[in-house]
Amino acid sequence: MKTKVIRGVVWLIVSHKAKEIFSSGTFELYLLYPDDTESLVEMIGDIEYAQENGIDIGIEVGSLVDIIKQLTL
Repeated sequence: MKTKVIRGVVWLIVSHKAKEIFSSGTFELYLLYPDDTESLVEMIGDIEYAQENGIDIGIEVGSLVDIIKQLTL
């Protein structure tokens, strides 16, 4: 399982399963750009664009600070 931290937010990278997850509507997906910005996936074409261009697709896990607090309780 691959993760990425962008501006204090932890993301679970799901690029390889993005179409399946998007179709299920279970989670909101985001394109995670190399410049540490993100944008909401609004259509399947966004996923295709990301996959063709090597852009990570992720699910927001939460704040790194909050996750660390939970782990140290």
